Order: sequence, then structure tokens, then C-alpha cells
Amino acid sequence: MRCKPKPPYDDGDCGFHTHDYHFESCLSEGHRHMLSGQTEPSVNKRDHAHRYAGVTSFNDNHVHYYCGCTGPAIYRPGCGHYHCMEGTTTCDDGHVHRYEDKTCNRSKL
Repeated sequence: MRCKPKPPYDDGDCGFHTHDYHFESCLSEGHRHMLSGQTEPSVNKRDHAHRYAGVTSFNDNHVHYYCGCTGPAIYRPGCGHYHCMEGTTTCDDGHVHRYEDKTCNRSKL
């Protein structure tokens, strides 16, 4: 499916939006965890970011917690935008996991 052409950013077509994300953490202690969720809403302005928080998937008999703020919006020509996410989980079971990926295109509220 092709994206419909849009202006480089939206100024209030719906007020707020969120992004979904779903990716694996970096390998640590021989295993990985999935980070999956939805960012908090943010206004439809060019310079914006989103807060996020969650719990990783259960693996190797434990979970980790994570939270942070995305980087600024990175616009795709005529096709919405995404944000970069990176950070470190909480230390559980004696180790942490780094993560680095990007959100999906925005979802209107």
C-alpha cells in the first residue's frame, strides 16, 4: 500500500497522535527481550517528541522495565514520520539490555 501525499508535517488535523513500536533488545547474557507498545500522545507540530514506558517480554525467567523520550520527528517525503528510540532497560537478574530502533508511522487519536 502506498502512502498518500501529505505536507511535510501536520498542524492540527486531529490535534494529537501516537506511534506504535515493536522490536528486540540487544543481546545480553545470551538472550533478548521484545519491547512493544505505544508512545504517549504528542501534538501535531513539526518539533515534537513522545514519552514512552513499558515492560519487556518475559524471557529467561524475568522481565525488564524501560522508559524514555523519543528523538525528534524524522519526516518521510509525502508519507508521515517516525521517531528514533534508544536506551537501557532496568537491571534485573543481574544485567541490562540496550535497545535502539524506531517507531512506526503515526496513528491519529
